[in-house]
Amino acid sequence: MVVRAFVQTVGYGMRIDPDMLRWLRDERGLSVNKLAKMSGVSVDVITAIEDGRYRGSPDCARKLAGGLSGAGHGEPVLPDDLWMPEDERR
Repeated sequence: MVVRAFVQTVGYGMRIDPDMLRWLRDERGLSVNKLAKMSGVSVDVITAIEDGRYRGSPDCARKLAGGLSGAGHGEPVLPDDLWMPEDERR
């Protein structure tokens, strides 16, 4: 199963890239509130990720990717598109 493989490959030292999340959200014209509704991830969690206060989880990345892809703009977003090493900033 793809999700299981994804969870196994994402270990400690990885986080959702706050800049990439914000860029993808802005590119699709989504507010934080709209992305929260489309993904099932709370506004507080999305804001904390974008502010760099929360690293996120594989399940959170999957939900956010689904919400971003559901916006119907641009290429589909995969959970892997959102991950970056903990000590790296783009």
